[in-house]
Amino acid sequence: MSLKTNGAQLFHGLNELQFDVWLYRKSDDLRLIAQYKGPGDLEINGFHIVETNAFRGMALFFVLLISMLIDAVYIYRGKSFSKEDKLVHVFLLITIIFTAYPLFEDFMPEGGDLIYHLERVEGIKDSLQNGVFPVRISPEWIQGYGYASPIFYGETLLYPAGILRLMGFDVTSSFRIFMFMVSVATVLIAYYGFFGILKSRHAGIVSTFLYCTSIYRNYKVYCTESWGEMFGIMLLPLILYGFYGCLTFTENGGPKEKYGDAKYVYLPLAIGLALLVQSHLLTGELAGFFIILTCILFWKKIIEPKRFWMLAKAAMIAILLSAWFLVPFFDYMLNGNFVIQNVSARTIQSNGLLPAHLLTLFVRQGKNVFYDQTGMYLTSAVGVGGVLTMILIYFLYTWFFRKKEGLSDEEWIAAKIMSIYAILSMLMSLSLFPWDRIQACGKIAATLVSSIQFPNRFLTISNVMLCALAGMVAKHVAIFEKEKRRIYTCLIVVMVISCNLYFLEDIMENGRGIRVYNSEGMGTGYISGAEYLPYGAEPSLFVPHDPVANGDVTIENYEKKPLGAFVQVQNRENTEINLSFPLLYYKGYRAFDGNTGRALEVAPNERFEVSVTLPAGYEGNVEVKFEKIC
Repeated sequence: MSLKTNGAQLFHGLNELQFDVWLYRKSDDLRLIAQYKGPGDLEINGFHIVETNAFRGMALFFVLLISMLIDAVYIYRGKSFSKEDKLVHVFLLITIIFTAYPLFEDFMPEGGDLIYHLERVEGIKDSLQNGVFPVRISPEWIQGYGYASPIFYGETLLYPAGILRLMGFDVTSSFRIFMFMVSVATVLIAYYGFFGILKSRHAGIVSTFLYCTSIYRNYKVYCTESWGEMFGIMLLPLILYGFYGCLTFTENGGPKEKYGDAKYVYLPLAIGLALLVQSHLLTGELAGFFIILTCILFWKKIIEPKRFWMLAKAAMIAILLSAWFLVPFFDYMLNGNFVIQNVSARTIQSNGLLPAHLLTLFVRQGKNVFYDQTGMYLTSAVGVGGVLTMILIYFLYTWFFRKKEGLSDEEWIAAKIMSIYAILSMLMSLSLFPWDRIQACGKIAATLVSSIQFPNRFLTISNVMLCALAGMVAKHVAIFEKEKRRIYTCLIVVMVISCNLYFLEDIMENGRGIRVYNSEGMGTGYISGAEYLPYGAEPSLFVPHDPVANGDVTIENYEKKPLGAFVQVQNRENTEINLSFPLLYYKGYRAFDGNTGRALEVAPNERFEVSVTLPAGYEGNVEVKFEKIC
């Protein structure tokens, strides 16, 4: 396709618009088509076509990418790897391909949360374009009113996608490149974490392959497009490895052989938790629940001074690394009143899965997530899949008959805990679990339970536990003759191809793909559940307009800016009046006299717009802007 654009919509209240077009060949017959369906007539006074630096930015990216690939091949060839290492590298490459191959099409799989996350990426791009870092409010969201999603929903891992857009890539291309980067990172982190726990290349590959091609991950990545949960899935093996390392650390047990330098055994846990907090707080809550549960179960180990100090350092480092996100987050949560703070009455038990979901072998893409109404009809593809279910059943068989050959005592205990946690989290995902009773226990319980929204999110924990358990089973099977090991591996591969990859094929062939190129073409009004609006705000009222005053005011040279405005005004009244701007009020907005720098009072009006108080007889230039907080 030599021309890519979605055009743009001229919203009510605007007199002009601009949008991006990607033209990949010379053309003498370009046409601009305007469609108008409103009352009256539309008059077009002219248009301009301006060349941007997008091509140069994309060319720079590919030059850097090719240079890095050449350097990587040169370095790889210069090192001597064992045959086992090379096999690991081949299997990791195959896993990456299986994980990412839906991205090799020229569209984006449609998902319920896709547009919301693309808007987040656009917010990063727009802010960086205006020299704003870190991003606290996405400036163009909601018709240019601005939306504080970055304050409540960490965007640290989204910055590469924003930079790709800043370099000139269209939305679909930047999506595919970024998602491929996430797939590569997920595979590498998974292998690093699972190998760190299992200390076996074969077992590490088994766990990594199962984890990265799992039905649950594919569902979250390619069906619902839940990027926060996608990042959580990416980081959980790192957190599991770090926590497992801290729990099994012994000064006399050869820690360097197990975990490298014992002084830094807690770092994977610290880094994983920090990135998780800045990516998806809800997954952090789920992980935190099971970490706390483990600490309670093994409290005697936890209170050992050195182990306690390692866990404490991991927590402190995670908090310090996340402070730039956590400080403004808690500032707004404690000093504001937002929709997200008023959803504790929302119940979740009816959104739970049916037991049949956990037993389904062959899943297909579906749209139904409200199973209490229509049951399994057109059900969404949730569950852990047949492969992991069979591995769990096999391990429970070995546990019942106490066949722990091939596993050390600590690995055997860990495998049992993993199986228990997997079963517990699967039960918590069901509509049979008494979530409504728990929610009725008090305000804190009601808020925490309500924030989960869909109990199937507990399968995030089941997934990582079962995949780690699969590696433990692989170590157990490895003590038998080669033929049994091959049977185990072949069964996994066949089941994954026939179940999990069948699901991906269904997504690619029967799922709806969308192509979005320029941000103007997808609009700016979608805010999902509107959780981060001030409580009581009505988004349908956020329409672009000139400044509005509640008195006799002369307004000239008005200029709307990203998260700000400039206007020349004269207050003809003998009393104070309020001048309202098309900006959604959040803490951090300031107004000044442009000549003297004198601060003017800023507050929200009844529609939660930024409203500036003009003194009686005031005449001057008013500048409004959002100042970075924390």
